[in-house]
Amino acid sequence: MSSDVRQSFGVSIRTSRLARGWTQRDLASRAGIRQSVVSAIEAGGGVRIDTLELVCAALDGELRLEPRLPFAGEGRGQVDAGHARCVGAARRLLASE
Repeated sequence: MSSDVRQSFGVSIRTSRLARGWTQRDLASRAGIRQSVVSAIEAGGGVRIDTLELVCAALDGELRLEPRLPFAGEGRGQVDAGHARCVGAARRLLASE
């Protein structure tokens, strides 16, 4: 995850936690992790995906990961690898103009 994504994720976790009136210790207890891990998440630090899932579940949410891959049409409408190459070539040509 990029640092921007981690930072944004941390802000979302902190906002949700504060909206419930919870301390970091409260969230950590509900998620079954240490308070220092909650602090690291909120500060934009890197943690394991399963830990993020625990935190989201404790906040009555879910963690959803959606890859954004270049030349893959973001997962929509790609028929096969040949089609993906054609789309990629078209994008490169259009971007160079």
